[in-house]
Amino acid sequence: MGTRSKRTLLALLLCAAAGLSGLAPGTAAAESQLVFSSYLGGAFKYGDIGNDIAVDAAGDVYVTGRSYYSRFPVTPGAFMTHFKPIGPFDTSAFVAKFDPTGSRLIYATYLGGEGGETTGEGIAVDAAGDAYVSGYTSSKGFPTTAGVLRESGAGGFVVKLNPQGSGLVYSTLVGEANTHPGRIAVDPAGNAYLAGAGSVLKLDPTASALAYSHQLGFGGVAGITADSEGHAYIAHSSGSTAALTELDTDGATVLRSTPLAGPPLAGSCRCTISGIAVDSKGRVFVAGGARSPRFRTSTGALRRRRLGRPRASVPFVGELGSPGGAPAYSTYLGAASDFASAVALGPDGHVYVTGGTISGTLPVSPGAFQLKPIEGEGYAAFVTALNPAGAPVPGLAVTRIERRANRIRLFGSLDPQAQGTLAATALHGQAIRHFRLRRHRGRFVATATLDRRRTWRIEVQFVGSNGWEEATARRSVRRVSPSP
Repeated sequence: MGTRSKRTLLALLLCAAAGLSGLAPGTAAAESQLVFSSYLGGAFKYGDIGNDIAVDAAGDVYVTGRSYYSRFPVTPGAFMTHFKPIGPFDTSAFVAKFDPTGSRLIYATYLGGEGGETTGEGIAVDAAGDAYVSGYTSSKGFPTTAGVLRESGAGGFVVKLNPQGSGLVYSTLVGEANTHPGRIAVDPAGNAYLAGAGSVLKLDPTASALAYSHQLGFGGVAGITADSEGHAYIAHSSGSTAALTELDTDGATVLRSTPLAGPPLAGSCRCTISGIAVDSKGRVFVAGGARSPRFRTSTGALRRRRLGRPRASVPFVGELGSPGGAPAYSTYLGAASDFASAVALGPDGHVYVTGGTISGTLPVSPGAFQLKPIEGEGYAAFVTALNPAGAPVPGLAVTRIERRANRIRLFGSLDPQAQGTLAATALHGQAIRHFRLRRHRGRFVATATLDRRRTWRIEVQFVGSNGWEEATARRSVRRVSPSP
C-alpha cells in the first residue's frame, strides 16, 4: 500500500471514528433487510457457538467456533468429519463456509484432537480463498504439519485451510500452554496477525517463524486487520468504549489510537462489545450485548423491541453514527440469553454476524441452510447477514387511507415473505372496531365502518411466525367525514 493509499485508509478510519455514516442519505434498496439467517448445529446440553466470522470477495461466508457434540453438520470430504468426545466437557473447533445466499454449506469440518478442549477463536480469509483459523487447544494429537513453529503440545494454534476445506496448508501451535491467540488477520503477502489475551503476534507465510511477539497495553480485542505494509489495526473495547489502534511493522510501536464513539454506544447503552469491523469506506460496525432497556435502535431496524428479561443482555448490531444524533443503524438480534460474538463487513455492503442462540427468536430466513437447531436444549451457532439499507422486516406500513362518509379503507404493504397473522383495528376510548382484511403478496387492503363523529386510532398489527417478529403500524383519523 502506497503512502497516499495509506493516508486514505487512515482518513477513512478517522472519519468512522468521528461518527460519519457510510450510507448515503435516502438510499433505498429493494432487497429485504434480512439477507439470510441460519442456524448452524445446536445439539446436546451445551450445544455449539460461533466465535468469529469473515467474508471473501465473492461473498462466501466463513465462521469458526466450538462444538460440544458429534452431530455438527460436517460435509463429505472435509478435513475432519468425526469428533468423539471422551469427557462431558470435551469440545472440537469447527470451520464452516457458506455460499453467499446462506442456503448451502460449501464445507464444514471439525478441527481438533483427542479429548480436552479445542475452540476456534478467530478466522480470516485471503484472496485465494484459504481460511486462516486461530484458537486454543488442550487436546492430545491436535493435527499439525511438518516444519512449522511448534508441532506438538497445547496452547494457541494457527491453521491455514485450503479453499475446499479438505486439507491443511499448514497448522502450528503458538505461544505457551495457556495462550489464547484471539482474533486473526492476514495481509496480501500471507503473514498472519493475531491479537488477544494481551499480546500481538505476527506469523510468517510458512508458519515456521514469528516475525514478532509483543505484549499489548490493552485487552478486550474485538477485531484485527492488516495492510500490505505490515501495519496492524486492532479494534479493542472495554465495556461500551472502543478504540482503534495502529501498530507499526515491529508490532511494538503504537502509531495512533483513535476512540470510536457515537450511537448506539452513547448514553445509557450499558453495552458490552464483542466484535468490531471497519471497512475501506470508513464504516464501523459493532456487535455485542445491551443491558439497558433504553438502548437506542434505529428507525426501520430489523428488530426494535427488546425480548427477554428487563436487565439481561440482549445481542445487538449497530453502525457508529453521528455523536449526539440518532443511530445510523442499530438493531436487536435475538433475545436475552443469546449473544453476538463477532461482526464482519462484506464487499456488497452487507453486515455479517455470528454468535450463539438458545431463545428460539432468531429470525431465520426462508431457504436458509438450517431452519432450527439439530436437537436438544443447548446453544446453536448462527450466521446472519443484514443489509442496513434494505427494507425493514417484516416491512409493515400503512401507505394510504381513503374515506367516504363513515366507510374507511386502508392500503398498506408487508414483506411478502413474512409469515404470520395480520390484523387491523380502530380504537376510540373503550370502543373497538375490526377491519376486514385482504392480503395479496406484498400488499393489503383493510375496510371498516366507523362513526364519523369520533377520532379513531388505527393499529395494523403483524404477529409473525417462523422467525418473523411482531410489528405494529399506527395512524389516526380525526374525522372520517364532516357532519352534514
